[in-house]
Amino acid sequence: DNMHLQGFFEAHSALWNRASSSHNFLTFAADSTLTAAQFNTWLVQDAIFAAHFRAFLSTLLSRTPPSLSDDLALLRSGLAAMDAELATFADWGAKRGVAMGAAPLPAMGRYEKALEELAGESYEVMFFGFYLIEVVYQKAWAGVLEKGGRDGMYGEFATQWGSEGFGEYVKEVEGVAGRYLEGCGSERQAEFDGWFQKIMKLEVEFWDMAFDTDQGKSVSVAFRAAPFDDFSFFREEYPAPGRRKKNNAQNLPCIEKTRILSAGASAPASAPRSPQTPAPRPPQTLRPPRRGKSRTPHPPRPPRPPTASPPPPPSPNNRRTPRPQTHPP
Repeated sequence: DNMHLQGFFEAHSALWNRASSSHNFLTFAADSTLTAAQFNTWLVQDAIFAAHFRAFLSTLLSRTPPSLSDDLALLRSGLAAMDAELATFADWGAKRGVAMGAAPLPAMGRYEKALEELAGESYEVMFFGFYLIEVVYQKAWAGVLEKGGRDGMYGEFATQWGSEGFGEYVKEVEGVAGRYLEGCGSERQAEFDGWFQKIMKLEVEFWDMAFDTDQGKSVSVAFRAAPFDDFSFFREEYPAPGRRKKNNAQNLPCIEKTRILSAGASAPASAPRSPQTPAPRPPQTLRPPRRGKSRTPHPPRPPRPPTASPPPPPSPNNRRTPRPQTHPP
């Protein structure tokens, strides 16, 4: 029914198909030839993305006018689903023995920057981007199920993200996004088209990331490499456009903040000092001499010679003494 939306998919069909169905990652996941290391690489990065996406949804919800009841209901439902999904990522990481605190890889860093940029766009563009991210993700994993991946190595994950319930939710989001495209001018149409291509290219790069063998590089300042178990640390909204968070403990990145706050708890406690046996004081040492001078004390100064007593004050009766005459009178 949304002819405006279908126009984007038809105009960029090759890019759409690669992002949503024909990528090697999806093909290998369907026939169980995707290695555990490749899937784990993708899983860790997708957990980081889910945290950023949750923050993006929170920002979008805060900008939703109260009169748009349909939008509010969909976004609130999406936030609740993201909370459950973040907890699921932690469980999956523990089950597969994967440290979920790895540093973001370059593709994840680029997607993060795109989400921050999208959060600064108009509400209609933000909602359109939200729809695109949801629809490509659901279509990709639904395709894995259709290719027989339900009973394969990654059937649990495909069932989670390619379910019919998720598909119905995406359909409702699509109906709202389609209304924002009706009657828009050519300039706004080009803006939507630009974001369609950008998000689909980022999705392809995200699938490619699983096959990247050089995983020592990371390009993101939002998170630091540190182990963690609770994804609730990620739940921070993006700052408003044009404003930057202060660099203090309350606004540090979640992983860095966790490491700072937990540093005191993880440090070994020192043994209490016994009151009967006080610790000996360290011997005092002289400070090193400055500029090579020795520390030999200077010899004592000789005593000052006694000073002459001051002359007596003039007599009060004759304060002026006559000057002697040197010439005859």
